[in-house]
Amino acid sequence: MEVLTPTKARSGLYAVITNVNRDSAPALIAGADDDKSAYIVGKRDYEAMLETLALLTNGQLQDALARENEPDEPGTIDDLIAEIDNED
Repeated sequence: MEVLTPTKARSGLYAVITNVNRDSAPALIAGADDDKSAYIVGKRDYEAMLETLALLTNGQLQDALARENEPDEPGTIDDLIAEIDNED
């Protein structure tokens, strides 16, 4: 992760944006303390984090991980739809 002062970030903002998008790694703009610091992340990475948080919040990610450890029983699409309908 790149760590920059606010002055360096300001003078090289285009390069910082290019790097965080290219590398999928955030850049920290380190101010005098945490209240004056910030991260810059790429739009795709930010949206992926929001999606992950949403999946964690509604339990879908945990359910998917639990199913990953189940024995392979593919079933039919009708079986899967019936299972989803019975969850309500």
